[in-house]
Amino acid sequence: MTVVPSALFLVIICVSIVSFVYAYVYDIDISEEMEAGMQPENMNIMVATSVEFVTIFGLIAYMLARTSLLVQAVVLLREQPESAFYVVDWTRFLPHV
Repeated sequence: MTVVPSALFLVIICVSIVSFVYAYVYDIDISEEMEAGMQPENMNIMVATSVEFVTIFGLIAYMLARTSLLVQAVVLLREQPESAFYVVDWTRFLPHV
């Protein structure tokens, strides 16, 4: 039984990954500048706050998605057929080199 993630799940993962890469590439760490009362270079406060919000939301969504995958994998282990636990004689399937 294969678990196929939903379209929404894939979108959440893609948005999370893109926001992490964007934050890493452009080195977005505006919280220190905002606390000091300085405006980030070439970026107004609204844009800076929205980028930080998207990054935090992406982080939370990514963590939930990864946790969901882990839980699904563990739950599906109980539903395995008995044949999944047979010992495989690999020498019958792989050629002798």
